[in-house]
Amino acid sequence: MTVMALRYDTRPGRFRPGNGGGSGSVRGARASQRANQMDDARKMKLRAIQERLEREEYEIDPGKVAEAIIVKLLATREAKK
Repeated sequence: MTVMALRYDTRPGRFRPGNGGGSGSVRGARASQRANQMDDARKMKLRAIQERLEREEYEIDPGKVAEAIIVKLLATREAKK
């Protein structure tokens, strides 16, 4: 292994499409960062809702829950066609 290979990632495809090295695109890396940031935001929102549930400050509307489930099921069904 060369000094360059030790210091830098010299795998094919690291910075451009190649032999199984991944896309290496900056755009893909940025999209991954946005997804992680979204996950953190969703986790914070979930924690806030859980805390409100524990304090009995959050009321669940069964009708809205049922409607959301049906909408999601129908959307999934349409996507499979």
